[in-house]
Amino acid sequence: MDAKYLQITESIKRQIRNGDYLIEKVPSERKLADSFGVSYMTARRAVQQLIEDRFFLRCENGRLAIGPAAVENAGRLNVVLVLPNWPIPSLDKWRKALYELVRERNGVLKTVYFDHEDDNVIQEALTGDFSRVFLELPVIPELTRQRLCGMRDKVVLLQHDLTDFGLTCLDAASPENMGLLVDHLHMLGHRKIALLNTQPLNEVITGRIEVFRRRSAELGLEHQFFNAPVNTFERADHKAYELAGGIIRRNCFSGTGIVTTTIEAAIGTLRAVHDNGMRPGKEISVCAYGGLESARLSIPSITVICATDIERQCRNLLCDILDRRTPERLLYSWEKMSIWQGESSGPVLPR
Repeated sequence: MDAKYLQITESIKRQIRNGDYLIEKVPSERKLADSFGVSYMTARRAVQQLIEDRFFLRCENGRLAIGPAAVENAGRLNVVLVLPNWPIPSLDKWRKALYELVRERNGVLKTVYFDHEDDNVIQEALTGDFSRVFLELPVIPELTRQRLCGMRDKVVLLQHDLTDFGLTCLDAASPENMGLLVDHLHMLGHRKIALLNTQPLNEVITGRIEVFRRRSAELGLEHQFFNAPVNTFERADHKAYELAGGIIRRNCFSGTGIVTTTIEAAIGTLRAVHDNGMRPGKEISVCAYGGLESARLSIPSITVICATDIERQCRNLLCDILDRRTPERLLYSWEKMSIWQGESSGPVLPR
């Protein structure tokens, strides 16, 4: 078996190749010893080997830095994906496609997670040595937006539309598509409907709400709006379950159809309908904006508005962004969206 210091050396080389030091500073020998659970002398010997292999270099102040062998591929594609530290199923398709495309280009994809909108890890990712920074922030504070505007060439916002500020945005599909869900319920005979939202209010969610209200009014539908945005680390599906369940038990909603702003809210709403003795798709129809992957696996399957040929479109949109020095355009969204009807929506039952 190789000496322990050589095992540490190879482990650190893999970390470097995987982009671990594009954000973090190179630790000292003492910290490396603690990290690997070895003696200081073993860590020091590993560092010396890394210096000889030109992966580390010793600065004049005695600190360690990345060496020339580690930056020989400095021109390669280095991408960071900055995400909230809680699950967002609607981002899974983008993560998968981005990972595949970066690897195909012999690049590095680093994923980092933040706990709140002012987390230091966001600023560290923005100032790291990355070709592109893909960032998903539920709500973008004014100070952060100003910072992003100064980094337009490499920042890509997920699920936002801040193109008015010159920022590149991905999957910021037109909120006008929300009208298709209202039309769908209207076609099925629903005349009293509601919109349920558990997402923090940003320009995208607000746009969907406005379109729902406008289209409902145009069709002469009675409509209500129930809003309970999640806080940090709260799950949108759990919040929707509580919100929808309370609405049903208190008889706050006498309609027959519920539209949700996201698939997560639809999942929680469906369960609340079921647990309160009603049949989804029968007594109450439920449909959602986006999330076809989750919608198909749900029981009952959920009616959603979605893009066609999602995998191909994901790859094409990301290719356009990754393969240009600066993105060709600002808004990267689906070519076309349409209704995918699941079992969660159906015609109004006679009463």
